[in-house]
Amino acid sequence: MGVVLYGILYLSAPLIAQIFGLSQLTTVVRLLGINLLISSFIVVQRTKLLIQVDFKTWTIASVSAALLAGIISIIMAYNDFGVYALVVQSILSSFFSCIFIWWLVKWHPNWQFSLRRLKSLFQFAYKLIAARLINTVFNEIYSSVIAIVFNPTQLAFFNRANSFQYMTSVNIVSIVQRVAVPVMCEHQNSETELRNLTIHFIKNTSFFIIPLAVLLFTLAKPLIICLLTEDWLESAAILQAICLIGFFYNISAFNMNIFNATGRMDLALKCEIVKKTISVLIIAAAVISKDFNILVWSYIVTAIIECLINIAYTHSQIHASFVYQVKPMLSILGCAVLSGGIIEVGKCFITNPYIQLFGLGTVGILSYLGFCYIWNICDTRIIIGKLHSQFRHTRS
Repeated sequence: MGVVLYGILYLSAPLIAQIFGLSQLTTVVRLLGINLLISSFIVVQRTKLLIQVDFKTWTIASVSAALLAGIISIIMAYNDFGVYALVVQSILSSFFSCIFIWWLVKWHPNWQFSLRRLKSLFQFAYKLIAARLINTVFNEIYSSVIAIVFNPTQLAFFNRANSFQYMTSVNIVSIVQRVAVPVMCEHQNSETELRNLTIHFIKNTSFFIIPLAVLLFTLAKPLIICLLTEDWLESAAILQAICLIGFFYNISAFNMNIFNATGRMDLALKCEIVKKTISVLIIAAAVISKDFNILVWSYIVTAIIECLINIAYTHSQIHASFVYQVKPMLSILGCAVLSGGIIEVGKCFITNPYIQLFGLGTVGILSYLGFCYIWNICDTRIIIGKLHSQFRHTRS
């Protein structure tokens, strides 16, 4: 599959470069596509680590690979290799990760092949592959549309804002999902257990995602100024608009896990087709308007609609409505909004962006934890009590 996909990417590289009007993209796309071949060699090992909930081994391999590749790419960047420093960083990161995984995980393929087993797995796998390919392609559609219809500057502002949103939602959800999927698979035959686990993971992940979204909303401008300079200030307004997408993405992601846990990839594929069809129509309407702000808001609308459709499709399996799933998060949202209000009041008296970001950011986090402690949200009192006991034990 890696070879086939790379072949498609290699042949389509000139077309991609032509669409974006950048001839250099042909070489860049073909080089980056090598990751498809390298990653194919660690699919099974990575899956074994996931099933065994062995994230220590995976972390050792991935962090070591990232450090080595990062050092080499920085040296290349300082020696004026330009974009190819990033290309090499990506390829080497995959290559080193592959080497370390093969060394740390004591599993290697043999030369036996079973067509019967392939057929049985394919009945499940092709729907999963199709659903994920549709989702992966769609995830890049906004960047592509902005680059083609609008201009590279607006694309840069959008991607920079989206990277902050991605960092505080998708990355957190991805980490929790590594634990959630194996646990949910163990209870795939119990509707009650599966429903309770889904709500549990959504609520506990929201404990981090919601306050971070509020922080991004209230401190978007000082964040951009301090980290990226005022030249990128236009990203702040985009960030404020899209920062709450993480709230809906969190719900969507764990609902999609239900399909994986129960093996209902037929529902997953149908769900993706319906979602993306509606989303493409929304994006098309935004493009016709030729208004960049409308396109940004369509990004939010599609996230909400996808969340509602996911819940509609999983309802037959866990019977949990949107209201039922959101209700446990309202207390977290309330604490986050209160802490955000404190930050907004502080901004009226403090104008220095660095003090706003680091000073008021710290006040916001502490006030959020304080509110959660008062109302014991997600057992905050118990967790803080345990941490305090461990600290006293360590000192003694």
